[in-house]
Amino acid sequence: MTRYFVDTNCLIGLTFINDRWYPDAKRLFDTDNTIYTGKNAVYEYCSSTGDNSRRSADIRLDRDEGLYGEKRAKLRLKLRQFGKRLQTYRDEELDIETVMDEYVDRFDMRESEEKEVRPRLQKYFEWYFEKEGELTRRTAREAARKLKDVLMERSIKHKDQIEARVYLEPVRDREYPDVERRLKEWPVRMKNTADIALICDAVFLKKEIGISHFVTGDFTDIYSNQEWIHENLGFSVLYLLETFAGEEKPTAGLDLDD
Repeated sequence: MTRYFVDTNCLIGLTFINDRWYPDAKRLFDTDNTIYTGKNAVYEYCSSTGDNSRRSADIRLDRDEGLYGEKRAKLRLKLRQFGKRLQTYRDEELDIETVMDEYVDRFDMRESEEKEVRPRLQKYFEWYFEKEGELTRRTAREAARKLKDVLMERSIKHKDQIEARVYLEPVRDREYPDVERRLKEWPVRMKNTADIALICDAVFLKKEIGISHFVTGDFTDIYSNQEWIHENLGFSVLYLLETFAGEEKPTAGLDLDD
């Protein structure tokens, strides 16, 4: 059975069904392979606060801070902002494109993220308006509120699944200054200290329990240096959106039946 190491993007991707990585992260977690992560990914995912550091934090998968807490708080905030924006329209001015523009704009998505997420969100809103028989400010607010409720409920459920599915043990208890130095030097020249810390966690697990693949949603520093990492550190780097891509059409909806 293959042993995977997953980074923060994979954890967040499975947690939120509106995330760009969700379909691919779900396929990864649906495999029978053993999945590990490291303290630095968990720190970013659910253990970081404004008052702690990677060294001082109580790092556990059952905490609710970090990106997990931030994204849940953002869902509540953006729903209120969306409702206020709708009040600037008359009902007859609204159509599906206008609703989607206003909803997506609240979340400040990058172009690449919007390209993948917007069609899935739009399919949900179209379904809701068809069910209600009208597209108005009221039904748009209701659709967004119910979507927020589903996203919040699923995030709790999926985080529980991660706690049960992903191994955080053994936790790295040593430093790898030579690995850090080599990652910073030519030809890699990695500058992101968080990425370096993730790779060192994977190096530790490679030595301790033999992980063979590092799965990442990061197409820049980590994946772009996949050949060097494989040749020098002994594990392959897999890009989540490529290795676990499915055959969904661009209009595939949210996984509301999970």
